[in-house]
Amino acid sequence: MRCGGRAWRLAALLLLVPALGGRGKPNVEHTLQTILEATNQFRAGEGHKPFKLNPHLSAAAQQHAAHMAQAEMMSHAGFAACIRQAGYR
Repeated sequence: MRCGGRAWRLAALLLLVPALGGRGKPNVEHTLQTILEATNQFRAGEGHKPFKLNPHLSAAAQQHAAHMAQAEMMSHAGFAACIRQAGYR
């Protein structure tokens, strides 16, 4: 993927997504949908097919993110096991 003007606009949008939900508890589903739509709009402009959310992969990612937050660390170590445990093949 080249880092042209559209890539930078997409990156900026993704950084702003948490602010789109307003105050209070973040609306995770809305945030995911906003990111997916922005990503697919960018991909369409580059001639690529759209992404679709996979509930198994999303569950694995959420589980891994919670583990990293609890452990106060960031790492992809162990993520493959999370994916398998969540039923993603």
